[in-house]
Amino acid sequence: MDCSISNALPKPKAVSVNGVVIPREAIAQEVQNHPADKPIHAWQAAARALVVRELLLQEAARFGIEAEALCDPDGRRETAEEAAMRALIEREVKTPEPDEAACRRFYAQNLQRFRMGDLYEVALACEPPLPLGAGGDRSQRTRLGKALARMRDRVRELPDGDYAFEDVMDDDGLRHHLDPRGRERVARRL
Repeated sequence: MDCSISNALPKPKAVSVNGVVIPREAIAQEVQNHPADKPIHAWQAAARALVVRELLLQEAARFGIEAEALCDPDGRRETAEEAAMRALIEREVKTPEPDEAACRRFYAQNLQRFRMGDLYEVALACEPPLPLGAGGDRSQRTRLGKALARMRDRVRELPDGDYAFEDVMDDDGLRHHLDPRGRERVARRL
């Protein structure tokens, strides 16, 4: 009785593009460039990449494209096949120039990509501390507005360089910001 796992696994089907067979050895070499959670997924991704490569090469041959191989800044030279694929893509793929309306649409649909996280640390760094509390009542907003105005006025009165903070990292991964006089202002976990 043979309990070998290789007998239990089906042999992958041959991969071909317009009659050109992509060897299993080529797919096996390409697998290393396609990390995946399961080996079969890496195999499929490698096979798909080689199919696309073969399609590009066949299309470049159909158009009779021959391109000069280029070098990258590190001196690595592309192969003749890579040069042909690059020339084909440069010839066939047209990238439209977006107008202002298209840019605004893209921005509106992707706001999260264009904004940073909310900044809350400023309130902790204020001296005297800002009047933060629960609720959103009008008096609290008024107190907060007045405190921010006072803080703005104090910053404007400082000579250049007096409000620079120094970052100090402690053993627990907390970053402390120290004012020029050495007093701790803010601590937050990274």
